[in-house]
Amino acid sequence: MTDRTRPAAAALALGSLLVAAASLPAAPAGAAGGVPSAWDRDGDGRVSRAEYRAEMARRGAYARWDRDGDGRLSREELRAPRRAGQRGGAFAAWNADDNDWIDEREVMNGYFDSYDTNGDLWLDSEEIGEFENESRIEGVYD
Repeated sequence: MTDRTRPAAAALALGSLLVAAASLPAAPAGAAGGVPSAWDRDGDGRVSRAEYRAEMARRGAYARWDRDGDGRLSREELRAPRRAGQRGGAFAAWNADDNDWIDEREVMNGYFDSYDTNGDLWLDSEEIGEFENESRIEGVYD
């Protein structure tokens, strides 16, 4: 190999490494930088509405918020994230059937939509991280 061909050989080697790296499988759920496996039950690297609702149910969030145990949340019981606006605003936005209470599905869909910042109908690791951080700060599980 001459000094003239050395840069071309290095570029070819680098290109081969990049192609090989691109063909590797995605990191498994729960791996560094990925979505925690508690949220990503099917291991596809993102969280669906169903996975989100399942994890929130496992954590008992809705049951904790439903202080009177009637299976629905009043305006006073709603623990809406700040990003969804004031509680009254979130209540109105999430109350799909426009009655005096919101059910578990409405609340979970409202939370999910509040954190799906790119609107792709999935929560990625960054969006789940924001939810977890803000939930601790705002006392969502208190």
